[in-house]
Amino acid sequence: MTLNGVKVNLRAASVQAVGEHPDRRVDASSVAETGVPQVKRNRMRKRLVLSVVSAAALAATVASVPPAAAGPRLVPGPWHLTIKVRESSGPGCPKGAVRAYADVDDDAYHEGFTVVYDNYIAQAGGSSRPEMARQSCQVTLGVRGSDPYTYTYAISSVDYEGSAYLQNGAKAFVSAAHNFQGYDREPVSFSFNGPYDANWKVTHQTPEERLVFLPCGQERYVVLTTELRVAPLTSDPSKVSFISMDGGDSSLRTDYHLSWKRCP
Repeated sequence: MTLNGVKVNLRAASVQAVGEHPDRRVDASSVAETGVPQVKRNRMRKRLVLSVVSAAALAATVASVPPAAAGPRLVPGPWHLTIKVRESSGPGCPKGAVRAYADVDDDAYHEGFTVVYDNYIAQAGGSSRPEMARQSCQVTLGVRGSDPYTYTYAISSVDYEGSAYLQNGAKAFVSAAHNFQGYDREPVSFSFNGPYDANWKVTHQTPEERLVFLPCGQERYVVLTTELRVAPLTSDPSKVSFISMDGGDSSLRTDYHLSWKRCP
């Protein structure tokens, strides 16, 4: 099926309860008093998992950044990977609100990094301020392997995680993109319709022949851009709806998986 212009595969193995996951439950009394949901994590719930492939995002490469040759020969990456947040900006992630660290899996082909946001949430309804309906964040990361002149990398897939609480008639949108500094890349987007009360996970996979690798020997920052938006539409304007990528005190996070190849 197609969801907000994005092809979504809802396979039987993909849309299901994925273990037990911490809840992010809205305290109705606090919403009534303040219009701002107070998030609780006091029970377990199912998590919706979507496998997302954006035809536009996969096909889009700017003229200055040709895609890697078809079928690049992938190799295990360098053992050591250094990740550092150089800058974060935007109303959704002021300075100091983003953390990042390297991940090393048993399979080095899937070595990558994780980004965690603090208090990254868009909301509308109740006494929410109008500007809270749209929140954005841009993160600039330094990503460096132990031998940048021997190995180079591309971001091959991303796992986005968050939570949403949407009133009947409300809708939430997420847009995300990643690129090397100075390059452009088409964002992937997806949406959720109310009523909705769950954690969510969306995976965006780039086909191997479309991977864009950092030019060998160059050191460029990785730029991550996301946007969260809530549209109340026909929902009760006195009630709050929100969507969040907040992982401040939960296990919600964004995982970036890397593919590596040797430099010529």
